[in-house]
Amino acid sequence: MARKEDLKLMYRIACRYYLDQVQQVEIARLEGVSRSTVSRMLEKARAGGMVRVEVNMPVELDVSKLERELAKALGLRRAVVAPVSESVNDAAHEERIMLQTAAIAGAYLPRLLQGSRYVGLGWGRTLYEAADRLPEVKAGEQKFFVPMVNNYSRHCRYMQTSTIVSRFCDKFDSEGFYLNISDPSHKRGERNESELENIRQLCVYWDMLDAAVLSFSSPRQLLTNPYYIDVWQGGIDIGDPDEKEMLFESMGQVFYANGSYYGVNRNFDMISMDLQRLKEIDNVICLGAGIGKAETLIAAGRGGFYKTLIVDHLTAEAMLKMLK
Repeated sequence: MARKEDLKLMYRIACRYYLDQVQQVEIARLEGVSRSTVSRMLEKARAGGMVRVEVNMPVELDVSKLERELAKALGLRRAVVAPVSESVNDAAHEERIMLQTAAIAGAYLPRLLQGSRYVGLGWGRTLYEAADRLPEVKAGEQKFFVPMVNNYSRHCRYMQTSTIVSRFCDKFDSEGFYLNISDPSHKRGERNESELENIRQLCVYWDMLDAAVLSFSSPRQLLTNPYYIDVWQGGIDIGDPDEKEMLFESMGQVFYANGSYYGVNRNFDMISMDLQRLKEIDNVICLGAGIGKAETLIAAGRGGFYKTLIVDHLTAEAMLKMLK
């Protein structure tokens, strides 16, 4: 393709992405090119001056004080508060709040993961969307990305950890571990030797993790959200879920107020890193957004399950009120 045609394509892609806010996957389809080409063109458009991005935070949205207060209240290493455009923090605005928080998370994660070598990844909507918004990280530190829970559900893309791992590997130009097991439909004890060897290797990588990125789900989400229908099929290990005693779910495990935790599905052989292992990992980053996550994020933070929190400013304000 001639240079003039390159520039025309670059201009169209930049307009679609920055002005029309079309996602990169859709731009690739519309232009008949690969997603990597779209990403490369956007980077060239910024580097060459075709696109100039300037974001100035209004004084009334300066979140630095909010970040300090939230980190101190929960005993965290750091809190990153994402200013969002919504003014109401409720279920009706949850999607937009989540997407805007995911965009901030995608921009911050390369910085927060600096110095980390083996990075564990969970599942969930915010993490899935943040992975899609990661910038391309220049060659430098090599990382290795590892799923902390297996793919789950044949109907929900947010619970496909292989996809999330792949996106991180692409953006960081790094390698990762892919759990070559089709689905969790096996009864416990039915894994063949090849699958068991795959799991054993995964456990070795879990012991090597020096960073993790994940999210936590609230009891309400688990019991009412259609994305979790497959997860709850058959109930948790100890019987029917008791919403009043549940604090949160993460990586297929439900944590209770008394400190106990159980797998979410007694019928299937889920593969998931033990929740308590999170407390031993040096750099654990939690992504959360929306008022429905406030109590969940407080419970997980107080429990020491993460050390850095990325959250929207509305939920951060609500959390501080609850903590006070």
